[in-house]
Amino acid sequence: MRFKIFFCSILVILLQVSFQLHSHEATHEQPRLERLDHIAVWVADWQKTANFLTNVVGWKLHPVRFAAAGETIGGMDLVFVDGQGLWLELVEPTTPGPGMDMLETLGDGAIVELDFWANNYQLSLDEMESRGIQMLNMDGSPLKDRGRIIDGVMKGGDIDSSEYIAYFPPDLTGGTAVEILERFLDDEDSIINKRDKMWGVESLNQPIDPNVPRIDHLSILVEDLEKIANFYSDVLGLKRGIEFETDGNLNEVGGFKAVFLNANGIYEKDLWLQLLQPVGPGPVMDLLNKHGNGYVLEIGAEVDDLDKFYDQMKEKGITMVNLDGSPLASGEKGTTIKPYGERHYFPLERSFGMRIMIYERGSSSTSILHQRDSAF
Repeated sequence: MRFKIFFCSILVILLQVSFQLHSHEATHEQPRLERLDHIAVWVADWQKTANFLTNVVGWKLHPVRFAAAGETIGGMDLVFVDGQGLWLELVEPTTPGPGMDMLETLGDGAIVELDFWANNYQLSLDEMESRGIQMLNMDGSPLKDRGRIIDGVMKGGDIDSSEYIAYFPPDLTGGTAVEILERFLDDEDSIINKRDKMWGVESLNQPIDPNVPRIDHLSILVEDLEKIANFYSDVLGLKRGIEFETDGNLNEVGGFKAVFLNANGIYEKDLWLQLLQPVGPGPVMDLLNKHGNGYVLEIGAEVDDLDKFYDQMKEKGITMVNLDGSPLASGEKGTTIKPYGERHYFPLERSFGMRIMIYERGSSSTSILHQRDSAF
C-alpha cells in the first residue's frame, strides 16, 4: 500500500516542474554532494496553510506561484514557504487525479517527499548504477533518458524547459519518497532559480531570524534503524551523527532508539534527519503502526524561549499540546523529554494536519542536541 502511495506522489510531482534543482553546473569534476532543499507537503487549501505558517509560526511565503496540470496527474497549485532552514513546498491538488487521490488517502498536511539536489547529478546516477541500484522515473518505471521531464505552467507564463529527476527505490528508503534533482544555474526558466534569485540565496547563505522558529530536523519513523540509516549514509552520502536510545519509560512518546544524519541544508546551518525506531508502546509506536515504515513524523523547529513562544501562541488563540494531542500538564508550557529538552506541538486542527514540534534544547551538559552539534 505504501509502495503504491509513493508512486502516486511521484506521478504528481510533475510539479517539480522547475526542478533542475539547486546545484552548480553538474560536471564530473565536482565531487558528489546531495543537499536537502525542500519537502513536498500535500494540503487541502494552500492559502489557509500558508496563512498559518506565516501569520502564526512566522515563516515567509515566497511570491513565486506555479501550477501543474495533465491528464495523468490532475491539476495542482504550488507555493514555497521559507521555514528558516528548509523550504516547504505546499502542493494543493485542484482537479481529480493521483494528486487528489493521495490527499484523500494521506490527509491534509502530509509530508510526502524529501527533495535533494545533486551538485553532480550524472555522477550520482553513475554511482548508483555501479552499485546495482536501479533508479526510477516518476511513475516507478526504470529510469531512462536520465529522468528527463518537460512540463509545467508558471502563474503568468509557460515554462518550456527540461529537468532531470530520479527516485530511489522504496525498498532502500524504507518507503519514504526520496528524490534527487539536477539544476543548471543559467536556466532562466527554472522556478527554483527564480525563487532563489529573488531572495538572494544563490550563495546558500540566508540569514536566520532569531525571533522565529528555525527548522532543525525532520523525524522519520522506521522499522529497522540500521538498515535505513545505511541508506542515507552509505547510498545517499549523508554524514552519520550521534545515535542513542531512551530507557523506554517516556510516557509522552514511548521508548525508541534514534540516529541523526546531516542532510546538508541549503542554509549556512546544519539540517538534520532524525530516524526513530520505536522500541516500546506509546504514541510513536502507534503512529508507526498506523502510517507504516518511512513515515515522516514531524518537523522540529527550535526557539530560544519555549515559554515565551507558548505565550505568543496563546495570545493568538492557540494552546500548544503534547505529541498525541493531549493537554500539557497543569501549569506547564512544555514537556521535558530527555535527552532533548522542552517541547510542545501545534494542535493538528490548527496547523492543518502538519505536525510541527517547537522545542527549546536543554543545557549544554545534558542535551543530546548539543552533543550532536559539537560532533560536527
